[in-house]
Amino acid sequence: MQSQIRKKVLQDQERSYQAGKVLHKDNQYLFYDDVLDDVQLLEYVVEEEMEILVNLEWQKGMWKGAGKVHLPFGNYDLKEGDFIRLKKDLPYALNKMLEAIPDETFLKLVQQLNSWGFSVYDCIYNYNQLLFMEKKTFKKGVSFYQFDNEESVCALQHHFERGMRNKDRFEFTTSRGKQSVISVFY
Repeated sequence: MQSQIRKKVLQDQERSYQAGKVLHKDNQYLFYDDVLDDVQLLEYVVEEEMEILVNLEWQKGMWKGAGKVHLPFGNYDLKEGDFIRLKKDLPYALNKMLEAIPDETFLKLVQQLNSWGFSVYDCIYNYNQLLFMEKKTFKKGVSFYQFDNEESVCALQHHFERGMRNKDRFEFTTSRGKQSVISVFY
């Protein structure tokens, strides 16, 4: 279960939403992402929660199907051209790594990425070695993650040890030559 701190940090991350507008054709509601120049059936891309721009403010709502969204002030019928945004999911391996580290370590890792203009939602490649070691009592290895914010790339190596004491070492390197290391024992 995520702590409230983690939820807030993840919610406030840059590029954590996929934004687009509603198209209504042949009695079907479509989601158009102009960044990707992609059109999909809205019912396939929205799970339940979504946000809609109403009176220049994002309102959280629950998708009810057939173009209906339940907002805090009542039901809303989607119209052609409405702007909506959908929360992105984190890649599975990255999400599992973030869930497995303590809150303090999570905050340090995310703050380092953010300080260089990266978001955890910029992850384009993720490999979590710990996922393949579940049955071992002592675990030691390295996991790899890559982030791309469209201006530069950040490689993250997560060196870990799990046993009587846990150790995490995060090595960050950007395509612009910046480097940083965070080491944590617990």
